Amino acid sequence: MKLVNAKYLCDVAAAKGFGIPALNNNGGSYDIGRAIIEASEELQSPLIIAEYEPNLEYCGYDWAGTVIKFLATDTTIPMCIALDHGKTPQSVMRAVRAGFTHVMIDYAEKRLAENIRGTQQIIDLVRPLGVSVEAEIGHIIKSSDASDQRGGTVSVAEAKEFS
Repeated sequence: MKLVNAKYLCDVAAAKGFGIPALNNNGGSYDIGRAIIEASEELQSPLIIAEYEPNLEYCGYDWAGTVIKFLATDTTIPMCIALDHGKTPQSVMRAVRAGFTHVMIDYAEKRLAENIRGTQQIIDLVRPLGVSVEAEIGHIIKSSDASDQRGGTVSVAEAKEFS
């Protein structure tokens, strides 16, 4: 199966009324990637295989892209390889060069105007290459944030401005 971008997968899912799992492959693990793809193939479920940027720093972007492209060779399900929580244009381009078909740029810690500007720069950089882009806004509370009292930090107005 040829890899597709996540926008294509999400458009199909929205039109047909189903969800797409985005499963993290722990930075290019052959065993995890194979299990994810085999399960999705058995279920005939389209798939987003996410590769978390910090994991890619130790295993390599090229390794992760090569492993997933190899494992996807004979599958019949549409899938994409996604950079998860990319922090810089350089990491985004490393992922694109490695064959990733979707990138998530995480500028959520930046001020809203800077996040919008930076996200648009990434969109302008990779959309002409057929790569879809996802971005983050606001603070997502994690289990390690037990004492964090911020709660939801994104207003409706901010979300509309971001979109």
